[in-house]
Amino acid sequence: MILRLLMLGALFLVTTDSVAQDPLSQSQIDAWRALPDAEKARLRGELRTLNAMAPDDRAEMQRRLARFESMSPTQRATLKTRWRRYQALGKAERQRLERDLARFERLSPTRRGHVRKVLDRLTRLPAGQRAHFFRNSARWTRMSSAERDRVRRRHRRNRRNRRRRP
Repeated sequence: MILRLLMLGALFLVTTDSVAQDPLSQSQIDAWRALPDAEKARLRGELRTLNAMAPDDRAEMQRRLARFESMSPTQRATLKTRWRRYQALGKAERQRLERDLARFERLSPTRRGHVRKVLDRLTRLPAGQRAHFFRNSARWTRMSSAERDRVRRRHRRNRRNRRRRP
């Protein structure tokens, strides 16, 4: 919906005070007239949503729209694909992703940078190694905290032993 609101905002010249009611160009009028009635009704509903937004929210929408418009066609296509993929997720999966994102945003900038580096390395792994990583991750998740503690101790002990070798 946000992408549609951004597009609607672009079509109707969103301002920080209200949706502009200035005269529209002939091409905008023609585009509106060419829309099916159902699409017009949907857009009117979204326009009401846009008008009901707080000025700060509309200003944020304008910033995002400007950023979207400054993207290359490839970047826009990637963003649209990701948005469609997100929209196709079930409600529970979207909520989980949103919780994960909120948790990520609460991290310190240093920690976020570290997480980004790790994820970047993970995405560059060959498919077989990435699958192996995810299998190990699933196994780790299934372990009890006592089992994880044992693995951590063994790992620390192995690291210390490797450092001592000449």
